[in-house]
Amino acid sequence: MRYKRQFYTSLTVLTLFLIGGTSDAQASDLCDLDTRYVAKSINGNQSPPKYGLRLDGFFNGISSKEVTFGYDDVIFDEFANGTARLYGTISVAEYNNSGGPGIYASSWDYDVHYILIPDAVAAITIPSYNPGFRYYNIDSDASTELVNQADPNDIAEFYIFPDSTKPFQVGFGANGKNGNFGASGWINYWHSDNGTIFGDSTIHFTASDFLMDLEQTPLLVCPGDSSLTVCVDEEVCISGFSCDWPICTVEGGILSGNTVCFTVTGDEEHIIRLIGSDTCGNADTCITTISVTACEVFPDCPPIDSLWLATHINGTQSPPQYGLRLDGFFTDNANDEVTFSFDNVLFEEYEIDFARLHGVISVAEFNNTGGPGPYASSWNLDVLFKLIPDAVAAATVQGYNPVFRYYCILP
Repeated sequence: MRYKRQFYTSLTVLTLFLIGGTSDAQASDLCDLDTRYVAKSINGNQSPPKYGLRLDGFFNGISSKEVTFGYDDVIFDEFANGTARLYGTISVAEYNNSGGPGIYASSWDYDVHYILIPDAVAAITIPSYNPGFRYYNIDSDASTELVNQADPNDIAEFYIFPDSTKPFQVGFGANGKNGNFGASGWINYWHSDNGTIFGDSTIHFTASDFLMDLEQTPLLVCPGDSSLTVCVDEEVCISGFSCDWPICTVEGGILSGNTVCFTVTGDEEHIIRLIGSDTCGNADTCITTISVTACEVFPDCPPIDSLWLATHINGTQSPPQYGLRLDGFFTDNANDEVTFSFDNVLFEEYEIDFARLHGVISVAEFNNTGGPGPYASSWNLDVLFKLIPDAVAAATVQGYNPVFRYYCILP
């Protein structure tokens, strides 16, 4: 499906909705989404390998058996209503200091909800309170924090550390391992592997905690403005768009993944507008402008400005000399080199920024044999061109030379 400019008068938009197992409560929270971060594993006490979660004794109840999880694809969202959510996919990074997961290799759905502790309360209750940090308690009733992707009956629940003096903390240096913006916190866990229980909601094993760097990611991204020269009716696709809002719409093209495509109808400043919104009336917009120079239809009987005789020359495949190379032309095999010589070819440049290359050409050589072989033949050549303005060529042509004239081929 192509987007055409003549349809601008009736707004053309593509709407994408978030899909998945999102509860009503979680969906309403999206209206308050304030900041999104990518959560990444870091070097901890047990590194290498890096990890973002440690739950000692997780698989057998033996607290001396260290278990770490790496963050495969994890997001941390903070909301304006004082809640937060850490979610995504994690995998067992290491078991018992063995350098790998061993027999416990597995991936897990990760979903932890938090409630912000007011600063005034945190300042009184947390011995190591840092006014530069934000502190959260786990909302244990909001979700099942871990679910084994290979076994939905293998689950785990997280709980607040008993005395609440080691809550989840967010800020620069908050992971306790580097000065980066990150997070950490102590937890208790309860693991049920198809009814076999490990851990306890009220007992803290040797080490069970969060550990991560947090890198803020914008909810809406548009690539920078650019210029291009293409022919009329050609489809152009621009990549680099990103939308993490619950609802994403685009004007000026069709959105597919991180790419917006539109069809060129002529010279224009083509505007692509990406809009992120939610069901509560919040919205944001970013814009990318594409300066399009379109190759037009070749005019009838244009006045000639200059006339040139086109002759073949020595090229990479010479001898013999050639003026056109079309590898695979006869066999559809790119390794079969084909060259054509110019028998009688003219190049005409016109006063209205068009040009034409036309005349008779013949097969000069096939597949480095020194001659045309079975493909000996003559052909009528007729190629039409549109001049690319210097300013556009300078911005779009790799290896641009200001003394050259640049043309695009007309369809």
